[in-house]
Amino acid sequence: MSIWKKRGVALMLTGAAVLFGTILVACDSTAAPEKTAPPASQGVPSEPETAAEEGTSIESPPVSPAEDEQKPVSENPSAVAGEEPVEEPLRILVESDTQRIVFRLNGSPAAKDLYRQLPFTVSVENYGSNEKIFYPPERLSTEDTPIAQGPAGTLTYYAPWGDVAMFYSPCGGSESLYQLGEAISGGEQIESLTGEIRVSQLLGDDLPDEELREETAMKMQVQVGEQIFTATLEDNAATEALVEMMKAAPVKLSMSDYSGFEKVGPLGASLPAEDRQTTTRAGDIVLYTGNQIVIFYGSNSWSYTRLGRIDDLTGWEEALGNGDVTVRLSLKG
Repeated sequence: MSIWKKRGVALMLTGAAVLFGTILVACDSTAAPEKTAPPASQGVPSEPETAAEEGTSIESPPVSPAEDEQKPVSENPSAVAGEEPVEEPLRILVESDTQRIVFRLNGSPAAKDLYRQLPFTVSVENYGSNEKIFYPPERLSTEDTPIAQGPAGTLTYYAPWGDVAMFYSPCGGSESLYQLGEAISGGEQIESLTGEIRVSQLLGDDLPDEELREETAMKMQVQVGEQIFTATLEDNAATEALVEMMKAAPVKLSMSDYSGFEKVGPLGASLPAEDRQTTTRAGDIVLYTGNQIVIFYGSNSWSYTRLGRIDDLTGWEEALGNGDVTVRLSLKG
């Protein structure tokens, strides 16, 4: 090969090397430079600002748990969803344009299910000759809920149909009819309900005068074995005398079963009686012949003096059982 050809080849190789080096530099210049921390006075750009620069949509940042806890209960989504514990006692208001009825719920799972669904507006219907019914948005859980039986004003749930029934004459009970509570104000208006009704939670600040008196009523603890129940006492001379006994010491009763619906035991003292014909139901506590206490897990009609009533019947019948029991009465609080 001549010297000129050799020089030409060398020049060509040199040019190729220079061109290849230029390509490498150009490719390397497209890589993002290494990020460094900005000055403290500048701060770190937030992610929404970066997203805006890149032309993407901006989402609101999630609310922190601390902020959520500061909201009032009525604005807290978890409370609306029923995740917050339901406070006792539970009261609901059933009202139309002209009627207003207050029910006290018994705290059973079915009653709490109904309470959590409130408020809602629904049509009320006649059924039979002694009840008005309506259908809540969702079915209620009847586990550990007592079977219904009681006088006018009894609030119930009929599981096969999924309806709530308000009785304006005595409720005879059935296998699939569950007790939710009782009317404590306006029960005489149930029969007149028609058309649309609104069912809502009744909070302490909304209580009418009768309910405010109920809130301040004397309470008694009823201990059956290891279980303790709370009862609301009547306002009469017999309960005043009983309260004086309990102030001195808890009252211990040895009670026997009678007829499969009640427990009866001697008090060891006489209380001032105001007997009148009474139809009792599960949870009622009465004075019999002035010196015997009777507590009911069923129903009976006889001449008694009312002493009080168990507020929440959950587990009541099971606690009393079939045989003799020892019951301890004491003042609550």
